[in-house]
Amino acid sequence: MRNPLPKFYIRIVPNYKISLIARALAFLLVIFLQSALPCLSIASNHTLSSDIPASDSIHTTAGTATSLIKQSVRKVTAQLTSLTNRQNIHEIEGIIKRYFLPHTDKERIAKLVLGSHWKKASIPQKQAFIDCFTRQLFNAYAQSFSQYKGEPWSVIKTEFNSTKSKAAVYLKISTLPEPSELIFRLYQTNKKWVIYDLSKNQISLVKNYRDQYASLIHQQGLAKTLAILCKTFPDKAKTLILAGGHWPPFIAKGLPGNGFSVEVVTSVLKKAGYNLKVIYATWGRVTQGMQESDYDVSLGTWYSNERNQFLKFSDPYYENQLVLLAQSTADERINTHDQFILKLKSHKSPLGLIEDYAYGDIIPPNTTTQLYKHYTTLLVDLAKGSLSYSLIEKSVAGFHLSLQPALRKNVSIVSDVIYSLPLHMTVARHNSQADDIIHRFNKQLAIYKKSAEYQALLNQFRMQY
Repeated sequence: MRNPLPKFYIRIVPNYKISLIARALAFLLVIFLQSALPCLSIASNHTLSSDIPASDSIHTTAGTATSLIKQSVRKVTAQLTSLTNRQNIHEIEGIIKRYFLPHTDKERIAKLVLGSHWKKASIPQKQAFIDCFTRQLFNAYAQSFSQYKGEPWSVIKTEFNSTKSKAAVYLKISTLPEPSELIFRLYQTNKKWVIYDLSKNQISLVKNYRDQYASLIHQQGLAKTLAILCKTFPDKAKTLILAGGHWPPFIAKGLPGNGFSVEVVTSVLKKAGYNLKVIYATWGRVTQGMQESDYDVSLGTWYSNERNQFLKFSDPYYENQLVLLAQSTADERINTHDQFILKLKSHKSPLGLIEDYAYGDIIPPNTTTQLYKHYTTLLVDLAKGSLSYSLIEKSVAGFHLSLQPALRKNVSIVSDVIYSLPLHMTVARHNSQADDIIHRFNKQLAIYKKSAEYQALLNQFRMQY
C-alpha cells in the first residue's frame, strides 16, 4: 500500500482543488516551489537518473550555496513581512520570482516532475505542462505564503557530495506546533549554484509530484490531464507595453515593421509567449515611463552605469557601429579610436552629439560638445562647418543622409567603425516579472539570431552583423 502524502503536500487531483496546508509549513516551502518551478523551459541534456543525491553520499563543507539560499530567503521574507495587503497574491508571486527564479534550474525540474512521460510528450505538450503547472504552483503557494507572519528561521548546515558539485542546504523554521526542516538541493553549473529540488523532513517534493502526475496520466492520459490543468489555470499574463523613441532605421513608425528593433524585439517576445502593445515616445519620456511603471520594456538601449540602476538588460540583439561624420572636404580618413581622440584635440569646433545617447567613455573628458535633439539640425551645422565631427550610429547616419541629397553632397562618413555598442532590450528592475521576461527573451533570442528571419531583417534594413 502506498504511503500517504505528507501533510505539506499540495495535491494535484483531476479537479485541481488544493488541499489544506499546515500553516507551520507555509514558510519556505513556498519560496522554493514558486521559484523553482515557475517558468520551466524545455531544452535540457540532464538525465533523470540520480538527479536527487542520496543523503549518505554527502559530506559536510562550506560553500556559496549556503550564501545563495540565505540571501534569497532573507530578501523574500523581509519583503513579505513588510506587505500591507497579504491578500495580494500576485504581489507575493512577484516577490518570490524576483529572488529565486534566477537561481533555479527550471528545465531539470520539469523533466523530473513528468518523469518518463517527458520523453513521450510532444514539444507543445511539454510547453503546455511547463506553463500551466507553473501557474498552478504560483497560485497555490502564494496563497499559502500569505499566512507567513515573520516566523524565525536559520540555516543548520550545508552538505556536499564527494565532488562538491551538488549541495543540500538545511533550514530550520520555528513553526508551531513543532519546528520544520527544509532542504534545498542545488548543483553547480558554469560556476553557478542552481536549485533543483526541495525536501521537507527528507521527503522530496519533486518525487511526490512525479508520483501524483504519473497516477493522473495513467488514469486519464497526458492530453486530458494537460487540458484540465490548463483550463483550471489559464494564462492571465498581462500585455507587455513596449516603448521606444524615434530612431530610424531601428525605431520609426512608417518603416517596414516600424523599424529593425521593433521587428526583432516584438518577434522574439511573441515567440516567448507574450502579448504586446508598442508605444512611441521621446527617449526622455521612455526613460521616465520605465521608472514610473508606465512601460514594461524599452525597445532599444545602450548600457550605462546610470541606466543599470533602474533597468535590467537582455542579451544584445545587435551591435551598433559608431562612425564619424564630417564635411566632405575632410582630406584624412580616421581609422581608430586613438586617431579620433587626437583629431578632437586638434579641432577648436565642438563635437556634435545627439542627446540621450549613452556614449560612456567613448568621449574623452573635457571635450567640447554640442548636443542636438534632431539629426537634421546636426547635419546642417556639420555641413556649414560649425562642428568638427559628429559621432553617429552608422545605419542611422546612412538613413538620414539618404533622405537629404543636398546634405549628402556636403557631409560624409570619414572614419571606419570607431566603436561598437551592444543594443539591448531592457525591463525596469522594479517590475516583478523582470527576471522572467529577460530569461524568456534571451532564450528565444539565441534561437532567433540563427534564423533566416533575422538574416532577412538585416538585409532588409541594410544592417551589418
